[in-house]
Amino acid sequence: MKRRTPIRQKIFYTVTACAGISLLLWIVMHVGPREILQNLRAFGLAIVLFILLEGVASIFYALATRFCFWARANSPRGHSGRSRSAKGPSHT
Repeated sequence: MKRRTPIRQKIFYTVTACAGISLLLWIVMHVGPREILQNLRAFGLAIVLFILLEGVASIFYALATRFCFWARANSPRGHSGRSRSAKGPSHT
């Protein structure tokens, strides 16, 4: 069964996306497209390398986070810190 996204969450996503696009447009208009293009040309391939390295770092971070949650969910003590076989209060 597919989970539906609540209407408040959809509104929040829409408002934040519009705010982000508005901020980007304001910065481009304030600084000027010509200045931005000159700076991109000055950086050259270094900007592409930087973006690629940041992407690789984000992938590793996501994988590490996923592994931590997977390891925690599959540990003998589970999420609560109590043993799965314990019937009473934990004494750890």
